[in-house]
Amino acid sequence: MDGQPPGLQPGIHVHLSDVIPARAYTYLAAFLPGLFFEISVALANPGLVTKIAVTSPQALIQNQYIEWAVILFIAFTLGNGFMMFISLIRWFLREAYISAFFARRRVYERFLIPRVDRWIAKRLGAPGKSVPRWLAGLKGHFNYFTRGIDEETKEINQCLGILATRLLESKYSVKLDDQVHISNWSAFYITLAKPTPVEIRGEPIMTATHATGWSGLVAAALAPKLANLYYLSFSGLLIVMGLIYDYYLERNKGNPVLSGLANIRGLLREFDTTKKSPPPEDR
Repeated sequence: MDGQPPGLQPGIHVHLSDVIPARAYTYLAAFLPGLFFEISVALANPGLVTKIAVTSPQALIQNQYIEWAVILFIAFTLGNGFMMFISLIRWFLREAYISAFFARRRVYERFLIPRVDRWIAKRLGAPGKSVPRWLAGLKGHFNYFTRGIDEETKEINQCLGILATRLLESKYSVKLDDQVHISNWSAFYITLAKPTPVEIRGEPIMTATHATGWSGLVAAALAPKLANLYYLSFSGLLIVMGLIYDYYLERNKGNPVLSGLANIRGLLREFDTTKKSPPPEDR
C-alpha cells in the first residue's frame, strides 16, 4: 500500500485497553498476591501441597481443567483477602494521620508558639540583635498549621461554592438562591466532586504489590525454607514501599487542604464532561 511504512503489513491493530475494561484490572490485580503465595509455598514446601492433593477428591486431580480452576479460585480468594488487609491498614493510617494532624496543631498552639514568641521578643529587645532566619521560619511554620490552614480551607470552600453554583446551573439547570451564602452549599460540591477510583483506593497494582509483600511473610511462616535473607528482604521491601504509598494516599484524604484541592479537581472534571456531552436537544 502507498504510504505504508516498510516492513509493516496492513491489518487490525487492537490495544489491550480496548479489550480489557479498566475495572477488570482491579480484579486481575488480586491474582498477584494469591499466585505469589501459592507458588512460594509449592516450591518451598512441596510436602504440604502433596498432603493437600492427597486429601482432595479424586475428581479434582483427574480433571486438569477443574484442577486449574480450583488453583486460580484459591489464588483469587487469598489475594483478595490480602488486599482487604491492605484496606484495613489504610484505615488505620488515615485515622492515625488525622489524629496526629489535630494533635500537632494543639501542641503548636499551647506550647511551642508561646515559647517562640518569647524568644523572638527577647531577641528584639536586646540591642544589636536580630531574629535568626531559622527562628522566623519556624514561627511561620507554626502559624501556618494553627491559622494558615484554616484560611486556606476557607478560600478552597469559596472556590468550591462558585464552581458548584456554575455546574448546577449549566449541567443540571438548578439555580441557587443568591441570598444564601455559598458556604451553606457544601453538600452540593461534595456530591458533585466525584473522586476517581484511584483517588479513593489507589492504583490497583500498588495495592497488589503491597499485599504481595504480606503474602510472602505468611508463606514464609508455612514454608520455613522461605525464611531466608533474600526472600524476607524482598517481601519487606514490598511492604515498606506499600506503606509509604498508602501513607501519602491517606494523607491526601485526611489533610483538609489536599482533600479540598481534590474536590476542586473533581468539579473541574465534571465541567470537562459537560463540554464534551452534546446539548439535550441534539441527543
